[in-house]
This record gives sequence, structure tokens and C-alpha cells, in this order.
Amino acid sequence: MTTDSAGNLDLPPQFWEQLRQEYTKLRQGAEERAEEVPPLSVRAEALAALQRVLVDRIREWHNRQRLSFVFDPSKSTWQIVREILDRAREADKEGPVGQYLVGAKLQLLYPDVVVENFSYSTSDPQRGRSGDFLVGDTVFHVTVSPMANLFEKCQENLADQRRVYLIVPDRVLVGTRQNAEALEPGGIFVKSIEAFVGGNVDELSTFSRDNIIRQFRLLVTMYNQRVDAVETDKSMLIEVPPTLASAT
Repeated sequence: MTTDSAGNLDLPPQFWEQLRQEYTKLRQGAEERAEEVPPLSVRAEALAALQRVLVDRIREWHNRQRLSFVFDPSKSTWQIVREILDRAREADKEGPVGQYLVGAKLQLLYPDVVVENFSYSTSDPQRGRSGDFLVGDTVFHVTVSPMANLFEKCQENLADQRRVYLIVPDRVLVGTRQNAEALEPGGIFVKSIEAFVGGNVDELSTFSRDNIIRQFRLLVTMYNQRVDAVETDKSMLIEVPPTLASAT
């Protein structure tokens, strides 16, 4: 839920007008029963109902929002993925968006393999899995803030004879790589989300400009399908920009 600089809910005027109309209806309905119910109870009933409506309407409004970005085919795929992550970070959703982008990329790359799809809030132990994704004997960890416990998990993966990919935003790539090398020299493949996802789009499109547009559309479509399948928070869905909407 976003707020403005004064701490007020940052919602459009039409939202508040709709809420005012809802309140008017609730108040009128309560007043019609005023002869049977004491005035204080009438007001309390209307207020409680309004609070429920407010919560429901805010949830509905936020679920209708989508992450948006401008697709400019003159930019590198690395930069386009970076801009998606920037928009997600502004909405405090960089972690789940990064994870779902990587999952979508893996599913597109290996269409005959089932790349498991779990809600972002479901932890690895709850899933009984060694990481965010497992393809072959390789574990993929996706995070925007690599902490000590994650590096410990990577070491456990290596001890189990797994190959390990640690995928992070480019802004923390250097530090993450240094930490990985200090703990397991040459053992953990550290790559940025931007390069991991964007590079795959380039490769699948055989580095053709027209194919890149199509592949990016497929990526966004796969991403949205995976998010929609397991998340109740639909505001993580990505709005398909007009420059991609017509791609086939």
C-alpha cells in the first residue's frame, strides 16, 4: 500500500468518490433502522461496515495495478530487464519479480522440463527443496539481498554434489561475487538477473531484432502466467506495453 509524502494513502480521486458513495448507501441503510437501534449503535454499525468496504476496495484497487515499463527495442535486453526490476523495486516487489523472471526464463529455455512454481512467500524448507529452482543437478537461488544463511545453503548444495547458481540484481553483483569466492572459490556461479534473463532473450531470438521483440513478449506472458497461478497479489503482474502487445 503506497502513501504520499504526508503519509496519506496515494489513491486516485475516483477511488475516494466511489468510497464516499458506498458510505452514503451504508449510512442511509443504517438510518432507516434508526427507530429500532440506538443512534450510537447505528453510527458504529455504519463505521464498521465502512471499514470493511475500505479494506476490500483498497485490496481490489491494488490488485488491479500492474507493473509497467517501456519496451524500447533500441535498448539492450540487459537494460530492459533492469528497468523492470527498477519499477518493481519502487513498488517494493523486486524480490518476487526477480524470482518470477528467472523462473519464466528457465521455463521458456526448457519447455519440456517442469520448472516448479511456488508462491514467493513459501520458503525452501516448506517446499522441501534445496533452492528456488532445480533443473537437472543445478540449484538456482534468486535473491535481491544475499545474506549469510543463503551462502550457507549454497555450501550445503555443493556438499550434496549440486551445481549452484546465485542470481542477484546487478547493483549487488560485485559484492555477492566477492563473498561467494571467499567462501567457495570457483564453486558458485554468480550472475546478475539482468544478464541471466536478458542474455537468454538474445540467445533464443538468435540475436535478431524482430525475434527479440517476440521473445520478450513470450517472457512477459510466461512471467504473468506463473505469477497468476500462485499469487493472490496480482499487482506483481506486468502490463504488456503497446510495443510488445502486437508481437506474435
